[in-house]
Amino acid sequence: MNLSCLLCYQASPTPVCQWCDDDMFFFDPQIHGDNLLEFGPVGRHVKHSHYNALSLLGLHIWPMSSLVHQFKFTHSLTAGKVLSNWFVHRKRQCTLKVPDLLLFGAY
Repeated sequence: MNLSCLLCYQASPTPVCQWCDDDMFFFDPQIHGDNLLEFGPVGRHVKHSHYNALSLLGLHIWPMSSLVHQFKFTHSLTAGKVLSNWFVHRKRQCTLKVPDLLLFGAY
């Protein structure tokens, strides 16, 4: 099967090539904690009192923003699968309960 990376369009056996995957910034529970409402740089910008906890996969900047855009506006199920797989695998160690709501979007 001849695939190309969803981000850089170079030949890749996976939807996102290893180089673009390496460029991704993911929040690390070891560094930032499970609940980002308790992480100063993030928590002080969230003013909504109905949230008990906040867990983010990454920042809404390239290359993450490109995949979110493809998922939301071009209905790319492949981009959605990449994002959901990243969330599941990166948040595996998360001690927060199963979320009530998942959001994709800009801040």
